Amino acid sequence: MLSKQFCALLGIYRIIAALLMGLGLSLPSHALPFTLNPSNVGINGPSFTADALKATEASHIVFDSVNTNLWTEHGYAQITGAVSNGLVFTPTGLNNTYSLYFEFGGTGDQSTNLFNTAYMRFFAVNGQATFSIEAVTHNALVDTHGNTPVLLSNSDLLWGTTGQKFIAPGNPPKIDFFASLMTTFSPTLTGLPFFNLPPNTNNLFGDFYHEASGVSLLQGEVVLVGGDDTLVFLSEPDSLILFAFGLSGLFFANRLGKKT
Repeated sequence: MLSKQFCALLGIYRIIAALLMGLGLSLPSHALPFTLNPSNVGINGPSFTADALKATEASHIVFDSVNTNLWTEHGYAQITGAVSNGLVFTPTGLNNTYSLYFEFGGTGDQSTNLFNTAYMRFFAVNGQATFSIEAVTHNALVDTHGNTPVLLSNSDLLWGTTGQKFIAPGNPPKIDFFASLMTTFSPTLTGLPFFNLPPNTNNLFGDFYHEASGVSLLQGEVVLVGGDDTLVFLSEPDSLILFAFGLSGLFFANRLGKKT
C-alpha cells in the first residue's frame, strides 16, 4: 500500500503538471512573437514570424532493468508548423526545401514524475529530413539525405514533469503520455543569425502530448511516434512564472521526503 506521503507527493505533482500544461498551452497567445530566419544560416527558406512552434516526434524510452521506475529517452521532434495568434500555419518551404527539428534526450523517474536530466539541440537542414524508428533496436533515427544539418542552439534542463494515463486495458494497453519541460536556451555562434527573438529570451518551454494511437509498448521500453508538441521561446516574466511552479514542485518533494 502506498504511504500517505507518497500519495500526497503524486497528487501535488499531478496538480503542478496540470498547471504547467495549462500555462504552456496559453503562452502562445500572450508571448511576444519571434522571427526565424533560415536563409541567414544558409538554409533554403524565407523568414517567418510566429508565437510558437508545433512538432511531432519519434522517440525511444528504455526502462532500467533493476529499478523500473528509472528511464532513459532519446528522440527527434520534427517541426511541422507554427502558431500565430492562435492559428496554426505551415511556413513557406518547411519540410520541403528545408527542415527544422530538435534532437533531445533525458532521464527520469516514474516514482516522482520528474525529469532528472534533459537536453535539446535545435537543427536546420536543407531538403526534407525523414524520421523513423529502427526496426531491431527501436532507436529513433533521422535521415537528412546527405545534407549537413546546422546546429542552431543548445538547451539543458531547468525542470520537467512527465506522466502517463491509462486509457483502456489490452495488449498493449492504451496509454497517453505527456510532459512539460523547461530548458535553458543557448544559440550557437553559427545559429545566432537564425533567431530574432524578444529581449532577454533565456529559456525554451515545451508541452509534449502523445495520444494512445501514437504509442507502441514493447518489453521494457516504449516507442512514441506522432504526438502533439508545442514549443515556445520564453522571455521574462514568463520564464519566472513557470520556473516558480517548477521550484514549488521541488520544494514540496523535499518537504515530504524529510517526513518519511
